[in-house]
Amino acid sequence: MATPHSTDSDAGEPSGSVFSGDRIVTVFLRHDVVKLDDGSFIQCMKQSQLRHALHSLKKGSLSVRAYVDKIKGLCTLLAASGSSILEAERSAILLSDISSEFDAVVSFASLFSTPLLFQWLVDALLECEAHQLRSVQKALVVANFVEGSSTQEAARSSRGGRSFARG
Repeated sequence: MATPHSTDSDAGEPSGSVFSGDRIVTVFLRHDVVKLDDGSFIQCMKQSQLRHALHSLKKGSLSVRAYVDKIKGLCTLLAASGSSILEAERSAILLSDISSEFDAVVSFASLFSTPLLFQWLVDALLECEAHQLRSVQKALVVANFVEGSSTQEAARSSRGGRSFARG
């Protein structure tokens, strides 16, 4: 069992979380000295490890869906261990390591004075990713068409076909 002993003011709740560039800063108005029994210590360590994993999660080459699933999975584990993640914190984590190809979504989200809903950001990022994939696929089709046209022309000229130029 945990026994807190206040060493500062009476307000022990966090006064707020602020997204600052690549990290979330939580401000506490007081500090508690806590004595933990073995079970509480293990639970506290597990929560600490899960929070660290959540905050150090990198999108890298993952799809948006896979990245979001990892965030949701870690948030579910934290909630099951008794430590929930606020919506604003989840949104900040989602946007903290997103690549520059999603700058439009990040810029749009930064225009609001209040954090946007996590699911809204997920939907916007998924739509942006789908648009990018469609653009790449269209570019590949055009490239194959141009390559195919020049290959056919080269094949005709190598078989001794007539030239279009008269001379």
